[in-house]
Amino acid sequence: VLAEQRSRNTPEYRAYVKRWNTWYEGQRYAERMPIGLAETIRAATREQIAEYYERNYRPERAFVVIVGDIEPRSIEKIIETKFSDWKGVGVDAKDPAIGKMKDRGLTAKSHIEPNLPEETTVTWFKPNSFDADSLSNRVKDSRSWMASAIVDRRLSRLARRDNPPFVAASLDRSEVRGVSNALSLSIDTRMGEWKRGLAAVEQEYRRAIEHGFSQREIDLELKDWRASLEDNAGSASTRKSSALAAGLVGGFSSRSVFIHPKDELAIFERYAPTLTPETVLAGLKEVSGGTGPVMFLSSSQKIDGGENALSLAFADSVKTPVTPGISQQVKEFPYTQFGGSGKIIERRIVEDLGVTLFRFDNGVRLNFKPTNFEKDTINVTVRYDGGLAAVPPEKVGMYWLIPFAFTEGGLKKLTAEELDDSLAGKIVYAGFDLDNTAFESSAATNPRDFRLQMQLMAAYATDPAYRGLGLQQQLASAESDIKQYASSPGRVVSREAAALLRSGDKRWQFPTLKQLQSISMKDIENVVSPSLGRAPIEISVVGDVNEDAVVNAVAATFGAFQKRLAALPESANARDVRFPKQAMKLRLEHEGSVDQASAYVAWSAPDFYTNPKLSRTISLLREMLKVRLTEEFREVQGATYSPSASSSASTDFPGFGYIAASAETKPELIEGFFKTLDEVVVELSKGNFSEDLIDRARTPIVKSIEKSRLGNGFWVGSLSDIQADPRGIEAIRTQLGDLQAITKTELVSAAKLLLLGKPRVELRVLPKKQAKASLTRRRTTSGRESDMRQLQEGAILQSGN
Repeated sequence: VLAEQRSRNTPEYRAYVKRWNTWYEGQRYAERMPIGLAETIRAATREQIAEYYERNYRPERAFVVIVGDIEPRSIEKIIETKFSDWKGVGVDAKDPAIGKMKDRGLTAKSHIEPNLPEETTVTWFKPNSFDADSLSNRVKDSRSWMASAIVDRRLSRLARRDNPPFVAASLDRSEVRGVSNALSLSIDTRMGEWKRGLAAVEQEYRRAIEHGFSQREIDLELKDWRASLEDNAGSASTRKSSALAAGLVGGFSSRSVFIHPKDELAIFERYAPTLTPETVLAGLKEVSGGTGPVMFLSSSQKIDGGENALSLAFADSVKTPVTPGISQQVKEFPYTQFGGSGKIIERRIVEDLGVTLFRFDNGVRLNFKPTNFEKDTINVTVRYDGGLAAVPPEKVGMYWLIPFAFTEGGLKKLTAEELDDSLAGKIVYAGFDLDNTAFESSAATNPRDFRLQMQLMAAYATDPAYRGLGLQQQLASAESDIKQYASSPGRVVSREAAALLRSGDKRWQFPTLKQLQSISMKDIENVVSPSLGRAPIEISVVGDVNEDAVVNAVAATFGAFQKRLAALPESANARDVRFPKQAMKLRLEHEGSVDQASAYVAWSAPDFYTNPKLSRTISLLREMLKVRLTEEFREVQGATYSPSASSSASTDFPGFGYIAASAETKPELIEGFFKTLDEVVVELSKGNFSEDLIDRARTPIVKSIEKSRLGNGFWVGSLSDIQADPRGIEAIRTQLGDLQAITKTELVSAAKLLLLGKPRVELRVLPKKQAKASLTRRRTTSGRESDMRQLQEGAILQSGN
């Protein structure tokens, strides 16, 4: 528990705790963070824990939820057998008093600490309502929720303007049962621009209070609400048991009635006609006001004038008159025609996988698998050759910018804002991302909107606008985002490991702010447009839809494109990705708490297709490594909250893969991790382990795969490039069989081959002062070292470099 508390202790968490204490000052809620206090944890006795358990874990307080493929009467008998004789020890004690909500006016507090992003909240509190959940209350609540949705859309529009006053903002309602209700403005800004962001958001909120809403705005939100509820109702019959159980528990906790999605939709249709400009404004006014506001600013930059400046800035903004907003005209989505429908020139069925493979006359490939795993749900991916392999190495950090900058650039006929409005009421999505060798657009939709989903994806492929507003938004928050990666040892590892494990390949290098600022939207267009315009395209569709609908929609969109290249040209070394040949020991520094440190180790491993069975043996070996580190470093030594192990076997880069292990701990226990790890490696390499350890590692992997194969996500991911690389078909077939057949002999052989005495990358991430002191001691004892040796055996990587 102490290790968990230590690993959680980040600047964001400390700011969160101070804000929480400010919000609920005077109430028990402010004094009782669930993790507790270190001194309390250290002093806890068995007797205290037992007393706490007996006082709280008793039948009067228990709520049992069972969801699944069950027969209720048989379960009722089991519950009676197991629980009917359960009696609490002693008297059921009353819950402690929560304390009264503090009555206060404008209050301003702050938390300033290095590496914090800049965030301001303005919150009003009202006494908690104990009204029962009812139809009338849901009708009443819908009015204030509608108001919040409209204000959020208005704020989103402001964030998309040129030189916006904030990065992101929202109007939020929340309830802490038995404590209070809250209405809060949340504002994320560029460093030092909190005052400008505060004024913009306060005035937009007040614009709603003073001038209300239009019916056009309400109708826009109603489209989205109805579409979401219809989607939920359509897929209700295949909801997961875990989600249903969580919903029941959540409803019990919030004292709300858990109902079927079809009933949610029916209730919506009853209150939707009552949502008018007058009722929605009344709903917002009803939840507005209260004690406060309580302002809280967290930032890494000091406030000129201190906390009093916060109060003055809010008071100045309130004095500023606001005028009615300008009504937005909703445009029609124009991308419905892409030319003559493509023709299928090849159709193949992979019988055992239930997959049909198509190839159109323009070279576009389509993979289709109909499923009933998720009723009324269709998953789609569209992949274009390119990705990181197409990114110029000198454009460090481009991987960070491309996804959001591209989609927020919108289409030539519609800005991103106009696109959102035109697609209101439709379950479609225009996501964009990149992996090692491809750009990919992914979405989940339904049969009603499937054709529109394909049109949207095709529109982004043929008519992207490459406007710079999305890039501007990302750069606005980049300074804060980058600083956060220095604030804890685990973040430093994630910041540095990707490039280090690839011998410093700049395509994976974590960027500096200057490097990000040097990238223009034209640079992004130069990288992405060749893939969208000429590269091979492979589309995968998995879900509750028939073949004709899929083929017709793809034929009318991507099938209508001009002929694609057989392969996108790559630079000679685009796929030359290598694990470091020599052992490397690095001491890195972080700027977080002085009692935090991380240890990380990685060994080279082969790519996947060189030997798929070996790659799966490595994945099992990885889990065994994790189990043993958990037993030794967590449970026996109590040195970490959760050690981890990972492995990667590339399907794109020949010869590249790795296996890694890590843990966050105290600085003085860092070497203990390496010692424990080495002992475990020897144990695995010599076969000093039981079949039980293999089972404990193998069973969760197999069960996870079996479960994932009953969902669309597994299949749409596995099929994503199955025609470009047909080896994937056999990989799907052999996955479970290989894992279940791996023997102890094979595991020992893999451990000897990869782990025992092999060159490895070691990272020790220490607090800033300690890391520098450690390096100074090394230099004193070792004398002058070459630059290369410093890199391999003792260099400190400065934060942000």
